Amino acid sequence: MKIPERPPRIEMTEELLKLLQNREVSELLRKINDDYLSWEEIKRHSPLPAGIDAKKLWTLVRMSRGHMSDITLGRYWFFFNLYTSSNMQQKLHEIDLNSGGLPVTGLKISNEDKRMYVISSMMEEAIASSQLEGAATTRKVAKEMLRTGRKPRNVAEKMILNNYNSMNNLSSMTEKPLTIELIREIQSTITKDTLEKKEWEGKFRDHDELRVHWNPTGEILHTPPQHEEIEELLKKYCEFANSNDARYIHPVVKAAILHFLMGYIHPFEDGNGRTARTITYWYLLRNRYWIIKFMTISRVINHAKTKYAQAYLNSETDDNDITYFIKFQIDAIDQALKDLRDYIKRKLEEKKDMYRFLKIPGINERQAQILLEFFNEPNRIMTIEEVETQFLVVYQTARVDMLVLEKTGFLEKKKAGKKLLFFRAYKFEKVLDEYTKTENK
Repeated sequence: MKIPERPPRIEMTEELLKLLQNREVSELLRKINDDYLSWEEIKRHSPLPAGIDAKKLWTLVRMSRGHMSDITLGRYWFFFNLYTSSNMQQKLHEIDLNSGGLPVTGLKISNEDKRMYVISSMMEEAIASSQLEGAATTRKVAKEMLRTGRKPRNVAEKMILNNYNSMNNLSSMTEKPLTIELIREIQSTITKDTLEKKEWEGKFRDHDELRVHWNPTGEILHTPPQHEEIEELLKKYCEFANSNDARYIHPVVKAAILHFLMGYIHPFEDGNGRTARTITYWYLLRNRYWIIKFMTISRVINHAKTKYAQAYLNSETDDNDITYFIKFQIDAIDQALKDLRDYIKRKLEEKKDMYRFLKIPGINERQAQILLEFFNEPNRIMTIEEVETQFLVVYQTARVDMLVLEKTGFLEKKKAGKKLLFFRAYKFEKVLDEYTKTENK
């Protein structure tokens, strides 16, 4: 990834003002601002209207973006365009429409399904957010660890478990205002037993040697503020997060700003990115965007890591215009919303296959889902602890579910240490056929 050069500065002239009256130029400016293109992108833009080059066009672009708001943290100034583009406004509207529930209209979704979707989302978010920070493990292995409740085998798995625990704790944090202590607590939970030094957990860096690098090339992307400024910057940061002043900022936009600023301040030795993404979830949940519980934003970011880094860079090189980063975050949330729609539709289709199991006398919805998993995966092994995690039920409920399925003849069990392992009985198909025949009589 190429580090962008700082945009040029050209004074507005009579010639440029006349160009604004050109319909072709005016239409081009609208398109550029809809996509909120950076100087680097404008340099590559082709074709350009007659009588205008990239530098002149950039001057007109900057003038057209004149409606800027600002945030001051200590001696640092950050700007953003409150008058977001029509593309961004459309996506913000879509997010708002779905903020209070699941984005599938006309379909009844049970509370059982909702709990499963939340758990799945938390797992996916924990995995993707950790992978963004270098956790080297597969999604399949990580989900197996979280589902079964087994202990992490390495630092990567510990990172993922920490992230999962942090996501799980968010609901209890949303009624609290953001404080420096809460930021420390979030980072400490996320990084527990994974850092080079134990004392880095929940502690701000005490030096100015830290640099943010682009991993593939080692290029320096960002030099954070001096460590002596961290406490004051975060005090202002918390004031901004908690404030409801006269200047309205859309909650999704404000969440993106908080994400950017945490990355910019970079107060910790490690875990800054994960802390920033957790605060994004905290802020949106605090502002009643319940849909966020079902979404996996970090997975979208993980698939667009270069664009994620580029959004930071474009903002910093263009006089801290963080609209670039805001646009990226809106796009990421919009894509996560689309992914959620696809996931729910897929799950509802799968649920049709559960109906034959739901018809069996004495079988509840959880048990039908478990039987469907064993039906689709004959070699599946499941523990009571896994059922407890997957369906967010207490141990005794999970235990009864599995023992009932054993009693009906679908499953068999075997003791392994202190745990019970359940696996598909050799007569699974026969038992299912018998129940089906009974139902059809």
